[in-house]
Amino acid sequence: MVNNKYISLLQTKTCLALLLSLLFGFTAYGQSASASASLDSSLMVIGGQMQLRFELAQPSDIRVAFPFLSDTISSKIEIVESHPADTTKLDGGRLSITKAYTITSFDSGLHYIPPIQFEYMEGEILRKAETQPLALLVVNPFAEVNPEKGIFDLKPAYNLPFIFAELLKYWKWVTLFFLLQAIAAMVI
Repeated sequence: MVNNKYISLLQTKTCLALLLSLLFGFTAYGQSASASASLDSSLMVIGGQMQLRFELAQPSDIRVAFPFLSDTISSKIEIVESHPADTTKLDGGRLSITKAYTITSFDSGLHYIPPIQFEYMEGEILRKAETQPLALLVVNPFAEVNPEKGIFDLKPAYNLPFIFAELLKYWKWVTLFFLLQAIAAMVI
């Protein structure tokens, strides 16, 4: 049998270690920057557009360099538009900086957005905050094109009958047209 004295000592040490790790964990979080990424949805129609947002929570006394993303996020995901950054003050002297990009893709399939790194100086030390990777499923809802059948419209053109009553609401314009034609014929 194990002595109850040792079990009690082990429980006390475990509780103390857990309490200290929580205390130091919150202190460390308050000192550094954290980055996150989000999409409007994880599903997009081929050629559609959606917002990719990066959010950075940081202390107000440090400068964080946003990465320069010009035209592509990955080989299959393109940037359509870069929106200006938006800064919000949080409690505790922290800032939340959000930057959005409008993205699109013309290749169907599951595409991964790699983690994006943000660099900042904390004193003399260069640190990095990294976003989580994201997955984007791009679907093609259109029927596959068969080259043997040729390219055709999604819906056939309608052949609607012409009704003379439709022209009655434009009788003033039709009369003016024929009147101008008659005047032009007399002049020439």
